[in-house]
Amino acid sequence: MGKLWRVDRVLEDSEGLRWVREQLETYDWSKVDWITVRRGRSEVWVFRGVCKSPRKGHSGYRINCNVSKRARYPIAQYLRVSPLYRNPDGMWPKVPEGHKVGDRYLSMRNGKSVQ
Repeated sequence: MGKLWRVDRVLEDSEGLRWVREQLETYDWSKVDWITVRRGRSEVWVFRGVCKSPRKGHSGYRINCNVSKRARYPIAQYLRVSPLYRNPDGMWPKVPEGHKVGDRYLSMRNGKSVQ
């Protein structure tokens, strides 16, 4: 994965990057030109990433990621998942491990709130 990764010098020897690489090494990356990981300055986004489609004359995808300099790691990130529906008998299913019930989290997309 040497040429695949383009990493900010500050992050090259980080524990987090090592962990991410280990998690991703089993996947087939033959259709990806590169993965860029940089330090971002965002106060809003702890992490953000974009996947770019292949351009004319290039066959691979490009993945660009920014990790906030201002955030403290490790972080807890909550993601919206599909709601639980009642069983036919009217009872609620068990909540999957690691999920919270009843809280409301907002996701921002293009500056607009998405729930």
